[in-house]
Amino acid sequence: MSDGFLFLRDIVIVLSIGFVGAFIARKLHLPLLLGYLLGGFAFVVATSSRFTFDASLSALSEIGVALLLFTLGIEFSFSYLKRIRHIVIWGGTLQICLTVLSTAIILPNFGITLKEAIFLGSVFALSSTAVVVKILTDKGEINTFHGEILVGMLLLQDLAVIPLMILLPHVLKFDAFNIKTILTILLSMLQAAGIILATFFAGRTLLPKILEKIVKLNSREILLLAIVSLALGFAFLASVLGLPSSIGAFLAGLLISQSLANHAIFSEVRPLRDIFSIIFFVLLGMFLSPQFFFANLLPIFLLVVFVILIKFIIIFSLMLAFSYHTRTAFTVGFSLTSVGEFAFIIAGLFVTRELISPILYNLVLSVSLLTILVTPWQIDFAPKAYRFFKNIVRRNPHLYNAIFGKLDFDPSFQTELPLQNHVVILGHGRVGKVVSKILTRANIPFVGVDYNLSVIDDLKRRGIPFVYGDPTDIEVLDFAQVDKAKVVVVAVSDRRSQEIIIRNALKLNHHVKIIVRSHFEEDKEFLLATGAYSVVQPEKEAGLTIAQKILTLLEVKS
Repeated sequence: MSDGFLFLRDIVIVLSIGFVGAFIARKLHLPLLLGYLLGGFAFVVATSSRFTFDASLSALSEIGVALLLFTLGIEFSFSYLKRIRHIVIWGGTLQICLTVLSTAIILPNFGITLKEAIFLGSVFALSSTAVVVKILTDKGEINTFHGEILVGMLLLQDLAVIPLMILLPHVLKFDAFNIKTILTILLSMLQAAGIILATFFAGRTLLPKILEKIVKLNSREILLLAIVSLALGFAFLASVLGLPSSIGAFLAGLLISQSLANHAIFSEVRPLRDIFSIIFFVLLGMFLSPQFFFANLLPIFLLVVFVILIKFIIIFSLMLAFSYHTRTAFTVGFSLTSVGEFAFIIAGLFVTRELISPILYNLVLSVSLLTILVTPWQIDFAPKAYRFFKNIVRRNPHLYNAIFGKLDFDPSFQTELPLQNHVVILGHGRVGKVVSKILTRANIPFVGVDYNLSVIDDLKRRGIPFVYGDPTDIEVLDFAQVDKAKVVVVAVSDRRSQEIIIRNALKLNHHVKIIVRSHFEEDKEFLLATGAYSVVQPEKEAGLTIAQKILTLLEVKS
């Protein structure tokens, strides 16, 4: 058989594995990425590792990595990062450093070398951007307070890949502590900083103008050629400079993210990225040794538990240190315990360059797969886990006051609110703000309740009565004087939280009218049965308004 025939056969097999894996993952409500990886792993198990693929597939998979990081760079938003810079930049940086430090201190006690522990800590510190963002989008929580923090920290982790991929090879090759080694590492850090600063400069000045002129030619073929050439050209340039080619592609994406045409460019390159990256992830699953996985199930499981616990403790503690509410800290901590795509990419690149052993590579891949597998359930379980933890601690008043009373309380809330027949707005995000503005104009008294300190500061500046706290707590509702209120507006998005709020509000005042915001049709009947007076669905209301405007326009024209 000719080389061309074998190459075509291998592409068909890999893409078919990706299709079957993605189909099963979709049916099981799992991330498609997991389907690709597990599909490749299942193929290796089924064929007992006897099947060999054409070496040219590795080159295609590297293009997939480059295009994947290129599109991640396009989606990166510096302006978004600036808005929540305190927790994202300082908290995110500390999270990565503390994860590496904790791993470097603890893992060498279990037979892992210090260099290997530092490498593991570095890749374990990076969470799965694709998986977490997809889950938040599906749940309608991407624009919530905790959703904004999660996306910001994930973006910072993506950016941290640049210095990590430059520094880690030096750490893994480190033999002796001397001046030459220190200077090499410092030069590498300066190199990383220089690359990022140069990217910022070019992204704001040169490349956007060039791309906008190409877009104005109104030719999709020319645009596609330009952006693929740019991505692969930067990947090649990075290789010439001694950097991983994928980092060059990521920097090219960062440059384009500053262009007004970034969304059009993303839509053009996305199909190519998907096909080539599927090849990469299926092959990645095939690289995981079944013998290693099944022979080391207990160590892998223990390491997964260690990663989840250590990342949760670090992130939860940092969120509290930055004065965030315990509920926000708990949710963010639970959501960022996965080990993400960059762990696969870094480990895959380093094992091919013989910087790490195949055993260490299989360990990273195994832990990454399992943490991604449990991430969807963890994010869903976070609110329940928080309430369970809080109810357990509540049994000990002294401990409850030490943890929740001091962290979730502000002395300025001690004054009793002189209100009656008022409206209580629970959750002061986009919906709550619109309601409060209208109530202010109508001179209707209301109280805003939220656990976002920036929202509370805004209410304080506007002279609006407010309560800082978790709306699901009956004590918080009591302090907002729900027992004397006419209407309660539930603008939080989590259905379980909505249910608890409705039940607690009716306990305090069974005459109160409760209006709930919900994104999902299947939740409407449940919330009404729980005791809600009315359920408003933003998407449905928007559709009705648009339809009404269309009918009005048609009547005018007729």
